[in-house]
Amino acid sequence: MRDMVPNHIFQLISLMAMEPPVSFDADVVRDEQAKILKAIPPMTPEEVLSRTVRGQYGEGSAGETKLLPYRSELDVSPTSKTETYVALKLFVDNWRWADVPFYIRTGKHMPKRVTEISIQFKRAPFLLFRQTSVEKLTPNRLVLMLQPDEGISLSFGAKIPGPLVRMGNVKMDFHYKDYFGPRPAPATNVCCTIACSATRPCFSDLTWWRPPGAWSRPFRTFGKRCLRANSKLRGRHLGTRRGRRDAGARQALLE
Repeated sequence: MRDMVPNHIFQLISLMAMEPPVSFDADVVRDEQAKILKAIPPMTPEEVLSRTVRGQYGEGSAGETKLLPYRSELDVSPTSKTETYVALKLFVDNWRWADVPFYIRTGKHMPKRVTEISIQFKRAPFLLFRQTSVEKLTPNRLVLMLQPDEGISLSFGAKIPGPLVRMGNVKMDFHYKDYFGPRPAPATNVCCTIACSATRPCFSDLTWWRPPGAWSRPFRTFGKRCLRANSKLRGRHLGTRRGRRDAGARQALLE
């Protein structure tokens, strides 16, 4: 919560959700990003229970190599409450993104290391297909692959050739390396080059980190808020309809 979410995930959310800037000037881009951060409403303690999941990785293995649980790692306290996995459901309360959920998942020691943004479009109305053999329509999805294999993937439904109306899923993939060759320099070299440039559009400044409201300090207080919400509300709602509903909502964040 103090590293990946504020330093990386929120950068991706603001870049993806912001309105097109009038130029690539660093201040102009950051202003558009800041508008998105300011539009993210803070969570109440009740919403923390149903819209967040925090956890630590346990004992496991990678092939024949045995992996220690997080609390058994070197220099880690056996009572540490530092999360190694976070799943969040956020909203951006503006005209364009009202009622559109943003799902965030990040963690360490995952089965594979990948960074991507998946944009799921609304399903098409089913009315046109009621008198056909089509049972359901899957939503179209645009995936922006950031690491390690940069590219774009678009999956959508298409009619299967033939006299009957049947739908099949189609995927169109684009990979940068297939068209432009391998990356000419490591990402750290590119980052240092941009940092030394005059505009630095990819970097934030102090004003970018000052959205109003409770999200002005989310990256220092959110973990404490989760713990307070768990201690105050989890016992109160455990076994109740609301508790089961919150548990179901948290499970949905992991799927």
